[in-house]
Amino acid sequence: VYSFDTELKLPYKDNLSSLVNNNSFKYMIDSEMYHFLVYIIKTGNLSVHTNKYVKREEAILALRNLHQFVSWIDYCYADEYTATEFDESIIPKGGNKRTSPEELNKLYEKLSSKDKKIEEIIAENQSLRQKLTEKRIENTKNYDFKVAKACWMGV
Repeated sequence: VYSFDTELKLPYKDNLSSLVNNNSFKYMIDSEMYHFLVYIIKTGNLSVHTNKYVKREEAILALRNLHQFVSWIDYCYADEYTATEFDESIIPKGGNKRTSPEELNKLYEKLSSKDKKIEEIIAENQSLRQKLTEKRIENTKNYDFKVAKACWMGV
């Protein structure tokens, strides 16, 4: 949402909590939607950062809330919006298997490597933007609009 909406300014930190609690974001969404997002964050943090078991019902509610938020994004920003219902029946009914910390670390490292690639592309894009800005500044120092207009007009 932040990357598409010019009314939103990134907060000083770009972690999920800061993004959701940013006043410009909070004013943009409905207060009920805000509470949906807070529930998702708290449930996710509980699952990842503690040994507390998240019940299936809690996870389903978090997914339902996420579906609502994604639907809101679709409604607000899509050219054509089609409402969809949350369908709990398509969620597999797995066992109570917990992912080991080692498995989570491997997944984290895999995701981090992708994040690093994205950061490199963003840095490269920033560098290119800076070069283009410098080029425009340099090229427009001696720009004569009257001469250019005469060229366009074939004079």
